[in-house]
Amino acid sequence: MRILDILLSLRLWAAPSPTNTPASSPQYAAADQSILHLNADVREIMTPEFRASIDSVRQKSGIHGLAMAVIRPDGGVELGGWGERSEEGDPVTSDTLFYIGSCSKAFTGAALGILMDDFASGRNVTSLPPGLTGGSFDWHTKVKDILPGDWELLDGWATDKATIRDILSHVSGMPSQDMSPSSSDSPLDVIRHMRYIRPVFELREKFVYNNQMYVLASHLISTYSGLSLLEFVRERIFMPLNMTVTTYSLHSATESGEMSQAWTSSGRRIPPWITDDTVGLVAGAGGILSSAVDMAKWIRCLLNGGVDIISNRTIIPLSAYTTSTAAQAIYIGSPRSPDQSIVGYGIGWAQYSQYGHNIITHTGGLPGFSSKVDFLRDDGLGIAVLTNMDPNSDALNQLTDKVMDEALMLGSRASPCRIPEDKVPQSIPQRAPDSNNHGLPVENYTGYYASPGYPSLMLCDPSSSTERCKSLLAQYSRVDSAKNHTKPYLIAEWTGFWNKHVRLEYQANGLFSTEFITLFPYGYGADKTPFMVDVFPDINTIAEFVVQDNSVEVVGFGLFRTEGFETEREKRGRSVQEKADVWFTKVSGL
Repeated sequence: MRILDILLSLRLWAAPSPTNTPASSPQYAAADQSILHLNADVREIMTPEFRASIDSVRQKSGIHGLAMAVIRPDGGVELGGWGERSEEGDPVTSDTLFYIGSCSKAFTGAALGILMDDFASGRNVTSLPPGLTGGSFDWHTKVKDILPGDWELLDGWATDKATIRDILSHVSGMPSQDMSPSSSDSPLDVIRHMRYIRPVFELREKFVYNNQMYVLASHLISTYSGLSLLEFVRERIFMPLNMTVTTYSLHSATESGEMSQAWTSSGRRIPPWITDDTVGLVAGAGGILSSAVDMAKWIRCLLNGGVDIISNRTIIPLSAYTTSTAAQAIYIGSPRSPDQSIVGYGIGWAQYSQYGHNIITHTGGLPGFSSKVDFLRDDGLGIAVLTNMDPNSDALNQLTDKVMDEALMLGSRASPCRIPEDKVPQSIPQRAPDSNNHGLPVENYTGYYASPGYPSLMLCDPSSSTERCKSLLAQYSRVDSAKNHTKPYLIAEWTGFWNKHVRLEYQANGLFSTEFITLFPYGYGADKTPFMVDVFPDINTIAEFVVQDNSVEVVGFGLFRTEGFETEREKRGRSVQEKADVWFTKVSGL
């Protein structure tokens, strides 16, 4: 759900196409035929040739299953499902439920706008904090005023000046530290931990994607609506739009019998990463489960300016609709071609134009699921693509491109629906170590480490003899038995939300390449062979250890996460402690 979620700038790993795939014809929904407004006099988009081309992309990309909704310029809706949603071979239909990842942010932004309108119209059920600047709750409200006592950043100016619009359009200056939250954290914990996270830029200086700010938005909604985000979105968006199967509850989705299983890009089945016990933490940033049928209802509302076309009821107030879909921040400031505009970001939506077509879009990615939603209001065209595989930017773009080409009759022109991608560096970043060339044995780096706002960890090396280390190393050795280690390494358990383990491989002079991973030592699903999952494979991380002057005593390490830019802190800092994104102090040995 990080910056990858907007543009999905991920590596495309080849994965075997699933065997025994169903026929390429889409499986149409039986649950709600009222959404289908097909007119025999209007040209169909999902022709047999089109459906075959979609299935070809799916199979070549190794996607087990996908569902698609297309809202045509004439208002008609076409739905389709391809491939499998389970190891048992159950076919995907347009009723199949998928996690939509960061496409959930648009719902959170809309919900916050609805709540703001409640206050503006006197329909609020709670009171605003006393002394709120301006006395109103809107996009320009300062975060410190709406969350007194809880909002604090290391940058005092940003603490005082940041508005709700700033933080939700990703110009807070705060990095996407998705390794910070623990599974046991609440949204309020995430907010209070922000005071320990080092900024990478000044407020409003540069676009930096940040999931935690949408966690903050969910806390605002629960604080000032009297309902949890899950209840508020259900009552104010899902129910009015008759999105009857869309939910934040994995249990409900599973009980419906329509929930899709999940796969990695390498073809391994994995469990759902979000459960009912943890969804409250990430619901605002990426917790929704939906189907192609229900996503079509959502997109039709968006194409109609936030008004439901069935009931003629305003779902998203005009002020919220225009603010969220308009560019509030610049993501890419220079067009990549004469036919393309710059790329902006609103509240849960990116926006750009190409070949004269204005495109509002967002993608979503979670382990085992990826999605993409596009709508072109001027053209009356909307698209939702839901898949049960790790994020794959090439495949999602190809799928939406095909719809664009067919619906708008663009012919042989280049893809109209591809946001330019700033690729993240793939190689290990080269750092000149600031610490002495200590060249210590790897066992000297073992021990307990802690940093405020982050999970603590216990680093073990292959010779560690504590029972906890031996158990962890046994798990890792099963997963990594096929790899011939040529360099010393360390491993630790990690209580973060996204990953459960950390592995550090020694490079030189106290530098370790670092992976935040989750081990599956006994496999998962039908395949019992060991494997591991790296949720953020395109973020390179280096750990640099520091020793006490003129000694071999390790005092801590700094983590440097490379996301395609050098921070001002790295340019100006003198020591590892000053320059690192995160500094972990060594608390004790094993």
